[in-house]
Amino acid sequence: EWVANRGEMLNCNMNNVFVAGDSAGGNLATVVSREARKTQPDLIRGQVLLYPVTHHYSIDTPSYKQHLKTRSLNRGMMVWFWDTYYRNNPLLAPGEYVHELSTPLAMDDLKNMPPALLIMANNDPLRDEGILYAEKLQAQGNEVQKTVYDDVEHGFIGYMGPTPEHRQGLAEIVNWLQRHTV
Repeated sequence: EWVANRGEMLNCNMNNVFVAGDSAGGNLATVVSREARKTQPDLIRGQVLLYPVTHHYSIDTPSYKQHLKTRSLNRGMMVWFWDTYYRNNPLLAPGEYVHELSTPLAMDDLKNMPPALLIMANNDPLRDEGILYAEKLQAQGNEVQKTVYDDVEHGFIGYMGPTPEHRQGLAEIVNWLQRHTV
């Protein structure tokens, strides 16, 4: 809403507003996209989600079990992040760990979301929840492009570059944005 109300002042092309984020930022980007539908349904043109956090660690996907000790992110780190984030949270009842503003995979209504590019790393505890989120978006009629990069870990596009996979991921993002820009 802040951007929508200040687009002219910011000299923004309001026809091409995209949200993007990696990891927890991917979580924020998809929640912002969903919430924007309520007041500004045409504001966000697309969302770029890099290895997004889409659910609480309690879903215990195979990728959480497989990648217990990766360098960049592991199950233990995710447990700590979630437990710290939810500690004393006034929006949650004691023992509750699913809330529509923090667990997009648990959201029932994902219809009419902006087109999404989801990029996941194969060696990442978040891989499966990203894939499940992409499939849920598609099942509700949304345009989704998803890619899982082999032999890389969480963060390979952001802070592990410039590797060949980093360059390939950036090229995929640029190409996707070019196809979705008006």
